[in-house]
Amino acid sequence: MERKTQKWMKIHAISFLGLLSSLYLSLCTYAALAVTRQENLKNPKPLKPTPEDFGAKYEKIIFRARNDGMKIAGWYMRNPASKSAIILVHGRFENRASAMSCTFPKLAAALHKAGFSVLMIDLRGHGKSETARCDFGLKSKNDVLGAVDWLTAQGFAPGHIGALGISLGGSAVNYAAAEETAIGAIVGDSTYSDMKPVAEIIWQDEYGLPHFFLPGVFLMHRILIGFDIRDVVPLNAVREMEPRPIFFIYCKSDKIIPITQTKEMVAAMPGAESWIIAKGCEHAQIYPAIPEAYESRVISFFQKHLQ
Repeated sequence: MERKTQKWMKIHAISFLGLLSSLYLSLCTYAALAVTRQENLKNPKPLKPTPEDFGAKYEKIIFRARNDGMKIAGWYMRNPASKSAIILVHGRFENRASAMSCTFPKLAAALHKAGFSVLMIDLRGHGKSETARCDFGLKSKNDVLGAVDWLTAQGFAPGHIGALGISLGGSAVNYAAAEETAIGAIVGDSTYSDMKPVAEIIWQDEYGLPHFFLPGVFLMHRILIGFDIRDVVPLNAVREMEPRPIFFIYCKSDKIIPITQTKEMVAAMPGAESWIIAKGCEHAQIYPAIPEAYESRVISFFQKHLQ
């Protein structure tokens, strides 16, 4: 009788552990899919306002990402008098219109007025670009590289193409610039040097669950999506870049990207510039908080290094 009881208890213990493991992996699977969801698949954010609302005429374009050929959508503001162009790249779960609390088109119009041609793009899985899961820069770098190819075809010479990326967009720009020297000057706004500690902050902020679940989330990322978030280290891309002008912008009140990450990025590139705002802005929301100062600093940087 005692042996039967022990056997029964073992079977139930194994069943219980199996149930807990299934629940754990199910939750981790859900989280892995949610944190990389396709922004443009369900209830996408509208593409409003447009640069025209701020006085800059534009044309809608579609081009192919380099390497994998995904369809990438964008707005192009041609400036016939300019020999230089700037690529603007939004952050996670935003698009070319919605980024920076819908002020991204206003920044584009300001850059156009300052004498640049401007190309705003939707990263894969965002806006009107082809559907894909968010990859935190590892694959979306190809979208930026495709934008460089498109601008090169319009006649812009290597070194006369700049790029400004926000958060995820900054990661994509950094990875692209490590491969492509035609990108002559870079602005990174609220971008990260290492995704793992940022993922831990996002996990707490978006899900509020113990970090005990994170190893499972990382595992399901690799199994289901084909990459591990811990492999996303844009700092390494900055270290691999050929020296060129680069300008990092960060707000101390950013609760997602620690200031240590910005300092690491600055230290990684000889001669890198930085602008650290003391307070008054959230993650990826510096421009809406201080638009005049932001425009002045960014325009001056690009005018100095591209024109």
